[in-house]
Amino acid sequence: MHRLFRTLAGLLTACLLFLTAASAVQARSKHHVTFGAWTPGSPFGGDLGPINQLQRTLRRHIGIVNWYQDWSTDASHFSWNVTKAVDGIRRSHRKAMLTWEPFKPGPWEAYSNQAIASGAYDGYIRQWASGVAKLRQPVYVRFAHEMNGDWYPWGGPVNNNSSASFKAMWRHVVDVSRGAGARNIRWVWSPLVEDSPNTPANHFEHYYPGRKYVDVLAIDGYNWGSGTPQFGGWRTFKHIFKPGYKRIARLGRQPVWVAEVGSASDGGDKGRWVRSMFADARRWKRLKAIVWYNQDKERDWSALGVASAFRR
Repeated sequence: MHRLFRTLAGLLTACLLFLTAASAVQARSKHHVTFGAWTPGSPFGGDLGPINQLQRTLRRHIGIVNWYQDWSTDASHFSWNVTKAVDGIRRSHRKAMLTWEPFKPGPWEAYSNQAIASGAYDGYIRQWASGVAKLRQPVYVRFAHEMNGDWYPWGGPVNNNSSASFKAMWRHVVDVSRGAGARNIRWVWSPLVEDSPNTPANHFEHYYPGRKYVDVLAIDGYNWGSGTPQFGGWRTFKHIFKPGYKRIARLGRQPVWVAEVGSASDGGDKGRWVRSMFADARRWKRLKAIVWYNQDKERDWSALGVASAFRR
């Protein structure tokens, strides 16, 4: 009788272990990472033609549409353009993510963090935000991205800025926008995955404005390829993003996105790079979205040459 009980107990333990393992595999398989993209021409004026064409070519659903706007356009027209874009994206059953850049061509000093935080542009921000509020649907606003770099007027290392002045500026813009009724904005905080310059004072953690002011934690990064060794050369998605993913996930419980990513072609197999990107992303449980930068710019970041790698 004791032997029978031991046998039954052993079988029960084995079954429980099997079910636990099966549940873990099922949970991993259900982890969904939304794919998004920026491609020239969409969604200005509500034109989703270019993004729809990209989706057909890649044969992968594009669930997030990103685009870029600075402050050089009159706020009323800006709001109108955002309205048309967001409405087109909504009708296509996608999420809208506007990368909102707080400057316009001209002297950088006019758009320092201190100037914006002091209220110099409150009228512009308020008028724009009131237009967004009328949309009555969520809009993801990726504001002042890559602040831990030195190539934008809001960057901490330039323009007499600092991480403290950036946080003050960010909170001020969010407060003014909310005061104008734009509670439908989902604020996307998006540093570069690798600090530039890589100094202790410039680590992206210092720029985090706090849970109250951030709805999505995001990171940007690129595989620059062997032709640009000064930017790391050819590296895998995991090599570029895993350390930064761990760092940013510690800042809060918000979802994590890769808000801007691309790969050059020289130095390795770009198609294999893309496939490994999706494979790695499914293993990182906090990662909820990847947004591809589909443009031939500094390097050929376009997805078109390796379209088959994007197919599900």
